[in-house]
Amino acid sequence: MGQDVSHFKSLRDGVKNNDEELTEIDLSGKHIGDSRAVKLAQALRQNDVVEKLILKSCDVSDAGITHLCDTLCSVLITNNIRVLVLDENPKIGAEGGRLIGDMLKNNGSLEELSLNGCGLGDLGLVAITFALHDNMSLTSLELGSNGLKDEAAEHIAAMLKENTKLEGLSLFQNQITGQGAKAIAEGLSVNRSLTWLGLGKNFLGVEGAWALSDGLRANRGLQWLAVGGNSIGDRGATHLATLLSGEHGSLLSLGVGDNAITNEGAVNLAEALKRNIRLSSLGLEQNHIGVEGASALAGMLRCNKSLKTLVLTGNRIGDSGGLQLAMSLSENQALDTLHLADNPLGEETVSTLVEVLTSDNESLQRLDLRGTLMSKAAQRKLQGALQSQSSVLQLAIGPSVHGGRGSALTAAGGDQTDGGAVEGVSSVTLRQGLRHKQSMAGLGGLEGDMEMY
Repeated sequence: MGQDVSHFKSLRDGVKNNDEELTEIDLSGKHIGDSRAVKLAQALRQNDVVEKLILKSCDVSDAGITHLCDTLCSVLITNNIRVLVLDENPKIGAEGGRLIGDMLKNNGSLEELSLNGCGLGDLGLVAITFALHDNMSLTSLELGSNGLKDEAAEHIAAMLKENTKLEGLSLFQNQITGQGAKAIAEGLSVNRSLTWLGLGKNFLGVEGAWALSDGLRANRGLQWLAVGGNSIGDRGATHLATLLSGEHGSLLSLGVGDNAITNEGAVNLAEALKRNIRLSSLGLEQNHIGVEGASALAGMLRCNKSLKTLVLTGNRIGDSGGLQLAMSLSENQALDTLHLADNPLGEETVSTLVEVLTSDNESLQRLDLRGTLMSKAAQRKLQGALQSQSSVLQLAIGPSVHGGRGSALTAAGGDQTDGGAVEGVSSVTLRQGLRHKQSMAGLGGLEGDMEMY
């Protein structure tokens, strides 16, 4: 991954000499340390070619960041860096956060900044949020795994009330509670620029879900919200369903995976989506949804005309629930992606899917059935039927989503290991020659994860 650190001197010289081929520098995992980071920063002072700089997991501390920030904020230096990735450098810490904040006050070119796992803490975040009150270039900021708490959330909220440029914000895997979510929701009620917000794996709980639902009623910009892994339960899901059932809000995608949602929460979300005409993606993976919840979602699919992606991986819908979902596809011509992996589905669901997808349904293109109870014979029957007579372009079958890479049936009927772009994906391309056209490398990867978190 990235350029070879053993050739660092030649890389540095190429930067100094404005080598036109060096538009991206990726030193991920090379552990260049502060000394080489300083030399790279000095070389960048004479460069206007590099647009993307990736220093992920490079053992850089605030000492190295000092020189990099000096380069990026100097009014005497013209640089063209648009993307800066500093993930997994925990030694950057609070002092590094202060330096980055000072840099953002004077930098007018940086558009994307990723600081996941940099040890910022609440103190390190303060300077960054203050800078973003006025910064007019940054559109994407990632702050995952930084130990951020409710105090940081309050500073973020204040920034959201003033900033008119930021479009994306990730706060994944921090320590924000319902109180912090309430502050962020207040900021969102005013903000008009943010279009995606990741709050997965925090401690929002029911209070946080209610606060976000309430704050987003006045918001007309946010389109993608991920709150997976926050223990919101059925009550939290019901609060979000209330938001979806009204005429307020602008959400196109909602991820609520791993939230201990049962049939009750699924039923309420399904009822809301019978009236919602905006939401195009719903992630419900790794919850506790059974037959009743699957039945409600199937009823929703019979009348909903906007939902294109439904993720139900790792629930408890069973063959009866799978059968109802399969039957609903005969009346649905909107859904194009359905994830049912790691559910105890059997032969009845398979037979119904074959019948519906080869006769009535013309919209479904991606189907994930890994880790179900289907026999090998049933898998081959499904693949053969879908390959020749359905709209499905890609089918994922075989081992569990969490069981590692496995063998998938190819379109020719043989066995192959096809992990696509994401580890652990076993997929089948049912239309030879369309893989690149459809830009699909496999099911259950980034899209599913984004819906969850």
